[in-house]
Amino acid sequence: MTDSILSHPAGLVGVAVVFAASIAAARRVAVALDMVAQPNPIVSSHRAPVPYLGGTALIAAYLAMLAGAWVLAGALPARDVLARSSVALGFVALGTWDDARPLGPWF
Repeated sequence: MTDSILSHPAGLVGVAVVFAASIAAARRVAVALDMVAQPNPIVSSHRAPVPYLGGTALIAAYLAMLAGAWVLAGALPARDVLARSSVALGFVALGTWDDARPLGPWF
């Protein structure tokens, strides 16, 4: 299903646009909600606040494209694709929760 989308240059550009738009939207949301990593003067890995939610944006774009391919194909994605997507969504949900309210090692 996705092989046919990525085999055409226009499809590849469309996928890139969807991912770029989702990352830009997540950045705006993260800044608006103050979900940013503040610079640490001891460890200078960054000098300005860095927004969280990048992983959330990527999985949202992936799931939107998966749903779009499902609608266009008129058939459910393969079970392994659904299983891997569900696991990825679970991990991203936990990561987003940690971004919003830092979790300890035992929650």
